[in-house]
Amino acid sequence: RSKDTGLIVVPKFINTPLDVLAVALIELMLPVSLKIAKAGGGLQRPEVRAIREYFVDEWGYCPAFVYKLIEEYKDQTESVSYSRLAESLGTYCAESPDCDKEAIMAGFVLHLREIIEADGVIHEDEKREIDYLTGMLINQSEQAGGSLAVSDAIRKASQGISDTLDTVAKGALDFGTSTGSRFS
Repeated sequence: RSKDTGLIVVPKFINTPLDVLAVALIELMLPVSLKIAKAGGGLQRPEVRAIREYFVDEWGYCPAFVYKLIEEYKDQTESVSYSRLAESLGTYCAESPDCDKEAIMAGFVLHLREIIEADGVIHEDEKREIDYLTGMLINQSEQAGGSLAVSDAIRKASQGISDTLDTVAKGALDFGTSTGSRFS
């Protein structure tokens, strides 16, 4: 995507049909997005909005298609396996010469951060799950012969979650202490 014009340029040398790439990637990533969103105690509107915006605005999927997939997958998140996703995404990126591994994996981790931050509260379970998945993606990338740049991009994308979580937790503790709340 050209940042200056907002145009998306499709290279003439692409080897894989775009519709095949598109469906394969959303079927890998959307269920994980929903599982991360539910880790904080349920699927909240801001989280669904973050998921929808990512796939519609960033990837260019049709809003109706994304809505249909969200409805289809939202009750199936218990069967989603982070290890299978990491393996599938790592293998897919390694075997698809048209994929920018660094951009896809780091972008996906940033998307997951946006989901857990969307409702204004980062739950410990959300943090734990994204850390686990990030570790699996790094491990899978390295096993598949991915460059150090890919692993570093994934690490960089996941940075800051701990800081945000610590700040939120400290703020809540300070608030509870200053108000005499029983939650402090």
